[in-house]
Amino acid sequence: MLKAFQQLWQWYGGTFSSKVVNVFRWSIALVTALSALTWLPYLKLYFTSAGFIDRETVRVISSGYSIFYFYDTPWFVYLMYALLLVALFFILWNKFTRVAFVVVFVLFESFLNRMALVQYGGTAIVEIALFFALFIDFNAAKKGKEVPAWPLRLLQIQICLVYLSAALEKVKIPTWTNGTQLQGIAVGSLSYLPLAHFLSNPILSVMLTYLTMAGELSFTFLVWNPATRRPILLLVAFVHLCIACVMNVTYFSFIMLAVLTIFLRDEDLEEFMRWCQVARKKLKPFLLKS
Repeated sequence: MLKAFQQLWQWYGGTFSSKVVNVFRWSIALVTALSALTWLPYLKLYFTSAGFIDRETVRVISSGYSIFYFYDTPWFVYLMYALLLVALFFILWNKFTRVAFVVVFVLFESFLNRMALVQYGGTAIVEIALFFALFIDFNAAKKGKEVPAWPLRLLQIQICLVYLSAALEKVKIPTWTNGTQLQGIAVGSLSYLPLAHFLSNPILSVMLTYLTMAGELSFTFLVWNPATRRPILLLVAFVHLCIACVMNVTYFSFIMLAVLTIFLRDEDLEEFMRWCQVARKKLKPFLLKS
């Protein structure tokens, strides 16, 4: 029992690869920036006192905090939006990273809670990732040093619970348990590419529906096993890419792919770079001919 506890503490209190931490930093900054850019055309309408809903009403219906509960004139909202983008740039540049993540977390939360219409499951994942990023030692990662693992471990556990809870919720829904859920999506309003209509095939719909459920349910348990970690990551990534291709929830898929990077290891990144180099060498003759 003592040995098991020591191993658990070593796992939780150990270190994380600087390469993986930097990939995660880039990934979460990019999906946060993508989310923020979608707000740009609606800043005045959704987030300011000149919009269609006043801040007092939002304060009553929202359970979170927002600096815009106190001041939401158009010029102030635009200023804070510019500050959010600047902070994201510093995160990508890897300068003043801790301060930049604090600014991004506060402003991202403020924008979301000022207008609840822009919130959904994907933005909740971004909020979780940004919160744990506040405690990650990105300065050590910048110097190529190992990073304390505990905030990343907590985020990993949180992501596992997200997949597990999603799978358990699906079990309660008849269209998921009988295999017709994706068939319904193919002809529903969420479908936005012709590719989705292939899911109207009953056999394919059943196979992919159960594959999705199996991936979400088993992810929590298989991702920790060295022998099954890479296959389950590839399966879940494949599911998210399929969702991005056939459903109008592409941004959610990008978010999940971004947070999945914390389950990578150095050997995964090195193998991916080798694969890219091989692919470039094979494609180079064709590119030169064109």
